[in-house]
Amino acid sequence: MVFPLVHIWASFLSNFTGPEPEEVVVEEKPVLPPHRFINAAGLAILKQYEGFKAKPYICPAGVPTIGYGCTYYSSGKRVTLNDPAITEVEASALLREILVSFEAAVTREVKTVMTENEFSALVCLVYNIGVGNFTGVKTGKPSTVLMKLNANDKAGAAAAFGMWVKAGGKVLPGLVKRRESEKQLFLTV
Repeated sequence: MVFPLVHIWASFLSNFTGPEPEEVVVEEKPVLPPHRFINAAGLAILKQYEGFKAKPYICPAGVPTIGYGCTYYSSGKRVTLNDPAITEVEASALLREILVSFEAAVTREVKTVMTENEFSALVCLVYNIGVGNFTGVKTGKPSTVLMKLNANDKAGAAAAFGMWVKAGGKVLPGLVKRRESEKQLFLTV
């Protein structure tokens, strides 16, 4: 007796048809990597070597600078020597705002998996040398650091940090020390 009920139920269901399902078109969008942030160790290196200056000054590369090595404000306005002094709290906030574009550039340009320390060391480097020098937009050729990293030669990339020790054509001892600190962070697991 169970069989006729199953048969009746199956017959009933076969007569019930809903509307044809519509074809769903899925628009493919590029998947953006999540935004990463410089870690505390990288930020400490950056702040240590940039140093805090409340009043605008000319950096060794000849560019008006304020706070922790900022050459422009988050609005995009370039620093001038006539700008008012800022507090250390304001300088830290400005640095955080400015770093977003450097963090994004490293995330966008590096095609290999990076540890938190590798990423943070690169952000520190790129903040100092500029995105154009790192990517090759300014020079016409990507930096050796970027080329080695994207070839998954992390030891070669770490060694290439030492190529960025000049400002105004002169080797600066402070840059030599900074690159060594960045390299050590890069190599720290």
